[in-house]
Amino acid sequence: MGARYDALTGYCAEGDDAFGPFPSAMIATCIGAGGGETTCRSARWNRFFLASILGRL
Repeated sequence: MGARYDALTGYCAEGDDAFGPFPSAMIATCIGAGGGETTCRSARWNRFFLASILGRL
């Protein structure tokens, strides 16, 4: 099926993965929320974790 725009996050997503790039302020928020340094600096985040950071859950 492939990645498509996800209205929940505002990013492209496929399954449970959302794809960046993510802005540096959001990366810092991700790290502060316990997402992990390596994961937060990657271009693939859990879609629901991203939605929670964005306050959409």
